[in-house]
Amino acid sequence: MAASLVPADEIDAAWEAIAGAMRSRFLVVASDVGPRLMAVKTAAEAQDVIRAEIHAALSELAGITTVEVDEPFRSGERTTALLG
Repeated sequence: MAASLVPADEIDAAWEAIAGAMRSRFLVVASDVGPRLMAVKTAAEAQDVIRAEIHAALSELAGITTVEVDEPFRSGERTTALLG
């Protein structure tokens, strides 16, 4: 198996896509958890609700794969896409 280098701009694009997906998913945590926290009675219960939602977000993000795809509308340019 021959080693090859990946252009830095492709790595940057992949990390930007991953960071964007992480940001989007974690911003949803507050809106998902907020209403459920209204029903808890103790700090321990609140921690359990928050922890469960964070684990769900991390599990969802763990399934993300980046792939390089051709964009037909951009004259053969390549971009990074997320598959989840």
